[in-house]
Amino acid sequence: MNFSLASSSAIAFDFIFGSIEYPEYVDDFTDAAFVFLDGQQITFDSAGNPVQVGQSFASSLTTADDDTVFGDPHGLIGPLTTTSATLAAGDHTLLFEVADTNDHALDSALFISGLRTATNSGGPTTGGGGTGVPEPASLLLFGGGLIALRARRRKA
Repeated sequence: MNFSLASSSAIAFDFIFGSIEYPEYVDDFTDAAFVFLDGQQITFDSAGNPVQVGQSFASSLTTADDDTVFGDPHGLIGPLTTTSATLAAGDHTLLFEVADTNDHALDSALFISGLRTATNSGGPTTGGGGTGVPEPASLLLFGGGLIALRARRRKA
């Protein structure tokens, strides 16, 4: 995703990450969510590791989501918020990626909402406190993710 800032500012966005590998395969195939801003990773846990269901942000892990495939026994983490360091005015690039680790099953998804400018005097941060995704938007994002996963699986 390419965007331009008219003046110096940080950016922030909320996200939810889900995986059907949780809890059975969490030690063998744990997929990870990455977001890169101008080539630098900006989503990570407090230890500096990629965001992973079952290994990151344990306090926000839920298996109680009955509206998606990521419900019991599978898991979702979030909503989480990432805020970048302050960026210079001008053009920037965000790259959202889910790394499918040690297998070829496309079974994790990253849902993004609320991309906005923000204030941050330090480096990038990821943590709790996201505003959440309203239910209709969740279903729309989830449906779009499933369609993309099926299309990609059919090509493979």
